[in-house]
Amino acid sequence: MLTLFLTEGRELLNRVDAELLVLERTPDARGAIDAVFRAMHSLKGMSATVGLTEAAAALHAGETLLAGARDVGAIAPTHVAALLELHDAMCGALDAAGRSAPAPRSLCELTPRLEGLALRAPAARPTRRYRRRPRSRRRVRRRCFLIGSLAQR
Repeated sequence: MLTLFLTEGRELLNRVDAELLVLERTPDARGAIDAVFRAMHSLKGMSATVGLTEAAAALHAGETLLAGARDVGAIAPTHVAALLELHDAMCGALDAAGRSAPAPRSLCELTPRLEGLALRAPAARPTRRYRRRPRSRRRVRRRCFLIGSLAQR
């Protein structure tokens, strides 16, 4: 099972690496954000299954960071840099797992940093790709009338 994890994990990390390079150039590439999110989600589940709890915790923090970027529609350059560090640490974790060694220290130190980034301000400014339709005055007047009549009761 560990051999399958190592093979699949390396494939997923290669995909993450390619998509993160896309995000460095175009931070609002929703397809790349979604692809990285899905790959990290899969890798997190696989890591937990084989008992790599440190890796699963770090990937969960990265996944939370990406969930914020999905909501906003873009990702900040500092977040891409942190995810690239997570990628490098995960490569080290896979190598260590292949040798039955403990997870690299960099992976354990990266988890709180990713969690902190996820808790701070939104990942990036939302990109407005649609134009908000102005409300009709009639609808606004009716709402004001209804609110006023409820207040008088």
